[in-house]
Amino acid sequence: MISITAELVSGSIRANVDDAVSGARDHDTIEWPPSPARLFSALVAGGGSAEHNRIGTDDSELRVLESAPPPLIAASGQGDTHSMRLEDRYVVRDERAANRVHEYAARTSGMVRPGSRATPKSRFVTYVWPELEPDDVTLLRLRQRASRVAYLGCADSPVRLMVNVPTNRDGRQMWRPDDDGDASVSVPYPGYLGALDRSFEAFRAGASPRASRIQRTRVRYRSPEGPRPVSEPAPTIWLQFERPFNSRRVLQVGEAVRNAILAKYDELGFGEPPAELHGHGIAPGDQHAGFVPLPNLGNRYGKGQLMGAAIRLPAGSSRLLMGNVEVAAASVERISLPGGFSRAVELRSPSARRPWTTSSVRWQRPATHFATASPAVHERFGRITTANELEIVTQWCLNAGLPAPIEATV
Repeated sequence: MISITAELVSGSIRANVDDAVSGARDHDTIEWPPSPARLFSALVAGGGSAEHNRIGTDDSELRVLESAPPPLIAASGQGDTHSMRLEDRYVVRDERAANRVHEYAARTSGMVRPGSRATPKSRFVTYVWPELEPDDVTLLRLRQRASRVAYLGCADSPVRLMVNVPTNRDGRQMWRPDDDGDASVSVPYPGYLGALDRSFEAFRAGASPRASRIQRTRVRYRSPEGPRPVSEPAPTIWLQFERPFNSRRVLQVGEAVRNAILAKYDELGFGEPPAELHGHGIAPGDQHAGFVPLPNLGNRYGKGQLMGAAIRLPAGSSRLLMGNVEVAAASVERISLPGGFSRAVELRSPSARRPWTTSSVRWQRPATHFATASPAVHERFGRITTANELEIVTQWCLNAGLPAPIEATV
């Protein structure tokens, strides 16, 4: 077993998700617990690596950790961790300028956004790899690196690292890797050391550090408090095509499915389609049906082909509306697109195993991270910038019936 305990010397830590480790642009959201990827990066910086190794090792001790499964993390829960946003401040910039700031000649000042600070109930965070059986040399090398690490997160977050040293649990709880967990945590992976080395060489060559230079891997962890409440999925009808459409026809497919359902709804004598089905005349903030093409993604053979479509009704829709739309969908035999492209269509059987793309399980798992599977259409004039992207993406998510995000990257 390998365990590495981080003692937060000041009892707090400033580690936000606006950095190259986590890769998101957010000055306020605290990374808690401090991720295994952050710990790994600190160990790399502590002793150096490759040609910059300063402790005389061959980096094999780092490769042991980067190839290991995600560790257990013993730390305070979110409910036992207080966060406080720090005020922006101005500091002297380390570059020549024509003016004088404070008592510094030929210098100017710039504003820094220090983000937020977390103060957990316990000052200890322990990372445990129970399946690792290191030899004495590996443990010695890890202790050498740990002794050279001065901080975790930002430089004003002093830390003391201890390898295989028992500590009192003092109220800490266990964060465990879990595919259905409620927290997303950045972890090292085979090749992570090489990615850090390449980023460092680019920095030495004059390039600014950028999160996009470092591939990130995130896994789900179950927090001590357990998963967040998950709302019931909206009533959805699943269709599959005889043959897939090209991914470039995503908008045409969505429109064709919508038009076919509305036409059948009227033909079958259900009356005028209600506003929640076509979207016209609904009150601001209310939801309406979504006609969503389903691309084949997330597997080694996925090329974005449109294998089917989902008709997603607003949450709380009546059983009558659900039944009428299902009958209308079952009556649609073909979907035709401009240009003569046509495919047979049918309701997906609940017992069908393939294609996976049109399965409800594929798209309705609980999740804390969402990404567009096709380009999002921006409904407003003007550019999307880092200043307004969270506001814009929040509206997109609310329109789609998703929760409001705490961070977003376009």
